[in-house]
Amino acid sequence: MDPLYEALIYLKNKKYDKCIEHSSKILNKTPLDQAAWTLKMRAMTRKVQIDEMDIEAINGLGEYQESIWNDTIATAPRPGTSLRNPTRATTALRRPGTGSYGTMTARAVTAGRPRTSHTPATARASLATAQARALRLGTATIATNYGEVFIQVNRLNLTKYAQDKNVSKPLFEYLFYHEGDYRHAMELAVQATKAVKYVDWWWKVALAKCYSAFNLKRDAEQQLRSAVKQHRHVETYLRLARVCTQLDQPSTALDVCHEGINTFPADVQLMTEQARLFEAIGDMTQSVKIYRTIAIQDAMNIEAIACIAFHHFYNDQPEMALRYYRRVLAMGAYSAEVFNNVALCCMRAQYWDLTLTCYRRALLLATEVPIQADIWYNLSHLALGIGDVNLAVQCLRLCISYEPCHAAALNNLAGLEVEKGNKVVSKSLYAAAISADPTLTEAITNLKIVEEFDY
Repeated sequence: MDPLYEALIYLKNKKYDKCIEHSSKILNKTPLDQAAWTLKMRAMTRKVQIDEMDIEAINGLGEYQESIWNDTIATAPRPGTSLRNPTRATTALRRPGTGSYGTMTARAVTAGRPRTSHTPATARASLATAQARALRLGTATIATNYGEVFIQVNRLNLTKYAQDKNVSKPLFEYLFYHEGDYRHAMELAVQATKAVKYVDWWWKVALAKCYSAFNLKRDAEQQLRSAVKQHRHVETYLRLARVCTQLDQPSTALDVCHEGINTFPADVQLMTEQARLFEAIGDMTQSVKIYRTIAIQDAMNIEAIACIAFHHFYNDQPEMALRYYRRVLAMGAYSAEVFNNVALCCMRAQYWDLTLTCYRRALLLATEVPIQADIWYNLSHLALGIGDVNLAVQCLRLCISYEPCHAAALNNLAGLEVEKGNKVVSKSLYAAAISADPTLTEAITNLKIVEEFDY
């Protein structure tokens, strides 16, 4: 079997190490074999490449704030037009900005919150064909020995490679994803855009990726809008919506999603982005409506099912929420967060025996310290529900031992100390809660009450 064809089969079957090994053997014999060089770049890129669209998913109401200056937007935007001022205030329960099967960790005084989301992978560039094997590069920069540095990036003539359609795109992905060299990747994208006379939408999206990496959101938006005019693609719409969200323009992002859905009807990725945006601005009714449509289109969409369950939980329908979370477990999404959510639903529905079992399973699966702290915090509510105050105090102390700045736990523990008559201890705990979270109004009010009345 031809070694190059064998390497292609390994790449297709996602056996990247084998593909890299066979490509390296070919390059040892013929160091200037362009096809093997490109194939090895593809394999090395795919091995480490992650979907940055998943990482950039909207998480809560405040992630966009890291990418803009506070003085670049109005201090009091109209309701529904900014992520700073959602339509419906949800701070009392610390509502999340996104839904997820993965989390619902109780950060508020009553229940929990999800943190991350899982979105389907977006489209990637197509694999270069083997027809380029006969081509030979006119420079020795690709000639490397097996085991050494694959590409000397500083020695590359990016202007020349940008004009080669068979090499330029794999080389960009290698520089961007594998090497993380955004400067050279952007330089290659600029040269390639000029080489194709600004008519290739792929390179405009590549430039937008680089601009986003350098936090140049306005430039990224300009490139993405130009790319959408030339070629309508789901990934382009998603990236443009994300950039508009990071610029605190949720209405514009919703318009982009609406335009994308009109072009690609019933596309799950665009509808998911639209639902997240409605949730971020506080319009939960519209968000849940879209999530229900997503669940009809894709019955295995965990995010949609979990968000519907989340909605039922906070609308005093724990039995309905429990049905949806059981569906999530049936699909194999075993995690501490899911069992924590199931336990919260069982606790609301007063299924005490099932609640203890789910919390026990959640503690066994929990690996992150914040999640462990939140589970112990939820267990304190269970202890209070069954009337065991001493157990509640122990659970809250365990929560604080995992996360000393857990404001809600400090506030509740102070309240229990007030019941015991420990005024000095309660005042210190209330002060610690306020220091951990100055926006926790319960702790501020309770501290004033303790200071005014002598228990």
